[in-house]
Amino acid sequence: MSGQTKTVMGVVSLVDGEWLGESPQVLAVSEPAALREMAKGDLFILVDLPRADASSAREAPDCQALARAIRDAYYRSPGGVIAGLRRALLTAERAQPLSDVSVGMIAMVVRDDEVFLASVGRVAAFWVHDDEVRRFPEQVGEAVSSEEQPGPLFFHTAVHPGDMLVLGDSRFSALVTARDVAAAVVHQEMEDALAALGDLVIGEDCTALLVAIERAEGAPIHTVSRTVVSKMHAVSPHFGHAIGVAARGALAALVLMGRGLRGFLIQLLPERGAPPTLPHAPEEEEAAHGAEAKPLAPTTREEMAAPPQELPLREEGMVLHRAQKVWRLVAILLPLLVIALVVFTYWRAGMAEENTFQILMEQARTVYQQAANADEPTARRLLDKAVELLQEAALLRPEDTTHRTLYAQVLQYRDRIDQVQRLPALTLLRHYDGPSTALRRVISDGLDVYVLDSGEDVVYRHHLDEAVEALLPDEAAAILVGRGQQVGGNLVGELVDMTWSVVGANRRVGALLVLEMGGLLEHRDPRGVISLAIGGRERWQLPVAVMGYAGNFYILDPQAGQIFRYRPGEGGYPGAPEPYFPQDARALLSGAVDMAIDGYVYVLYGTGDVRKFEGGKPAAFALRGLDRPLSNPTAIYTAPDEQVRYLYIADAGNRRIVQLEKDGRFVRQLKPPLEKGMDFADLRSLFVDELAGKLYLLDGRALYLAPLPPEL
Repeated sequence: MSGQTKTVMGVVSLVDGEWLGESPQVLAVSEPAALREMAKGDLFILVDLPRADASSAREAPDCQALARAIRDAYYRSPGGVIAGLRRALLTAERAQPLSDVSVGMIAMVVRDDEVFLASVGRVAAFWVHDDEVRRFPEQVGEAVSSEEQPGPLFFHTAVHPGDMLVLGDSRFSALVTARDVAAAVVHQEMEDALAALGDLVIGEDCTALLVAIERAEGAPIHTVSRTVVSKMHAVSPHFGHAIGVAARGALAALVLMGRGLRGFLIQLLPERGAPPTLPHAPEEEEAAHGAEAKPLAPTTREEMAAPPQELPLREEGMVLHRAQKVWRLVAILLPLLVIALVVFTYWRAGMAEENTFQILMEQARTVYQQAANADEPTARRLLDKAVELLQEAALLRPEDTTHRTLYAQVLQYRDRIDQVQRLPALTLLRHYDGPSTALRRVISDGLDVYVLDSGEDVVYRHHLDEAVEALLPDEAAAILVGRGQQVGGNLVGELVDMTWSVVGANRRVGALLVLEMGGLLEHRDPRGVISLAIGGRERWQLPVAVMGYAGNFYILDPQAGQIFRYRPGEGGYPGAPEPYFPQDARALLSGAVDMAIDGYVYVLYGTGDVRKFEGGKPAAFALRGLDRPLSNPTAIYTAPDEQVRYLYIADAGNRRIVQLEKDGRFVRQLKPPLEKGMDFADLRSLFVDELAGKLYLLDGRALYLAPLPPEL
């Protein structure tokens, strides 16, 4: 977490009607100090067993084992938050000890002023910000053992002090609505919010985790939402808190009226099912009737000897007749009261929403106008604020076009200041639907495109059409190689990374090299995939990236503290690897996620740093001219100068591709077209063909092609 905010958590766990202060289904981890440079954030995990005894002593070890597996996989995973969450849930799924049941899981990362969520199964999360509440996912999914499970779902948003986040298991999520949760936790202290959540599910066994975002000591106050609320109150006394009180009062009055009417009817009507009886009144009641009772009293001997009269039965008939009239009145009035209350509630919500929308739009216009007359740093800050306000407005009125027009104007102005070029087009070449898909690397040799899916542990080969604008229809052999396949008598293991080794002094033909945990594979036409010899495997610990350069083969292994360089030999790379750095470089490579080589070696770090080396020693390089630091970068790409002039970085945290000179000077940043759905938030890999003017991109599940725009 940043110094601006902190997280506070509590647990609602009900088992056999008893409130427990903790649950084995829940695990919360503060960001480890050793990983703060990687910006992994605080991690919250909830494991869901769809059984009433999910928190029982018998199931507790299995829940805890899954939660620990998610924790370990996330914090050990290189790259960004989304990539780490995907790998963590998929790892937990594979390690699932509960083979006989379907398990749901949800993992949440709170980092600085952002929250990231990933889930599988019938779990749900609720984000409450002031009077706004969102449920994730909006529709319940299946658990991880389902054969049609589409893989983890993801959600990302900004958070502010005062926000509440609720993670619920399948039982909790089925019992409550988003509005229930918002009413229980908004503007509440932790203890009161937990008690209110417990009241929502009283009598049911379930578990929920509540996380409050609070302002750290000394942090500046975020004023946007408070400004909106205060202006709403100033616009009209009929909105805001006063209307909330009025609505609650009207509801209370309706409840009291119903109770009073029920009591009246109980007094008025005979007991249901009782036979008609002659009315009998005690002496006190008879005296109280006075003159009305006297005509009914027998006054003569004949009247006293006469048989009983039918008048009492007629009186009972009159009582029943009056009761029928009352019921008719109730049948008419009660629905009208309910309809009136519902109409009032919707009117109040609609008016408040419209009011808030107009205030947000007015604030955004004002901030945009201020930015037009400010210096670049101030204008950039103001434009970011305008974007935030317009995004809040879009959540309230997504169908309204006024915010879209202003949003486009703000982005165009910000693009001009930040030297952003929008890609002229972005073509979806292929979407991958594997249940564990997590795309890792894309490479093209000009004729084919190769895609590594590290989640499914397969490499795809796709043929480009003659215009190099689309893929030809897949053949049966679209999967080039996969885990568990027999190659040269060896069983292929977990796929790590791949690279293209071009023709050079030590290599007569170009080929695709794929590193798997058990060895090295090579593919080239026409002989297909073969296994190559590679020495020194016992020195590997956790390789994260590979590169081919001048016929040599390089492995980046931060945990081993080295970049291993292999020189070609008989049958592959049989010799022991040469250390690129003269001594152990664990500290130097800590947090490294990718590398690129053009003669120099460029190492990219998850913290947003880039370092350049020559012969194992630092070379002159400094990132400069960027409008904002790199955030959650996932890939770096370059090649020798005759092929690629620039350095390209996939900056997923800032939803962009950064183009740099090879000494670190900023050139421009590339972003997707405004009208396209892809926003680069899950950018995984890129391959740039400057000579052909092509840009190949991967997000978590799709392959894209874009023309590389000329520099302005």
